[in-house]
Amino acid sequence: NAVYPELEPLLKNLERHEAMRKEFSANVSHELKTPLTSISGYAEIMANGLVKSEDIPVFSQKIYDESRNLFHKIEDIIKISRLDEAKLPFQLEEVDYRAVIESVVEHLEPQIKKNNLSLTLELEEVFGKGIISVTEEILFNLLENAVKYNRPYGSVTVRLSQNLHQIHLEVQDTGLGISEED
Repeated sequence: NAVYPELEPLLKNLERHEAMRKEFSANVSHELKTPLTSISGYAEIMANGLVKSEDIPVFSQKIYDESRNLFHKIEDIIKISRLDEAKLPFQLEEVDYRAVIESVVEHLEPQIKKNNLSLTLELEEVFGKGIISVTEEILFNLLENAVKYNRPYGSVTVRLSQNLHQIHLEVQDTGLGISEED
């Protein structure tokens, strides 16, 4: 490194990229193991005859739900891989962010009501360039987590604004939260 100091920034970038790859791999492994563990557990209980016949549909539904969850996670990994390789066949288009958020909230309404959550929307009219399907998926995941990991009778507040060339989105909830280091 001392012989070629101009390579120092490149080496640091490579090290950072390798650390990110390792973290991504660890996260993927964890995300895939969770539904697989559930599927395996339910199937093993059923295979060993430890389930009452009237409970078989419930266990089968849980296996189906977890397999769908696993399928969606694998699709997400493929999309991330394609994004990383810049191979997605999407074009940037005008996105109405407020409309996307309102649509996502409409889809989450049953979960919001089920958990008796109060929802506050403070949404300005915001437009910007983006990939609509990716934007919808990101916002759905973010808001679904705010609902799913909240406490009963908790609250979710979504704020959307824009100043100059920056779009600001804030999701605040009374859920468990994410640890500071994450």
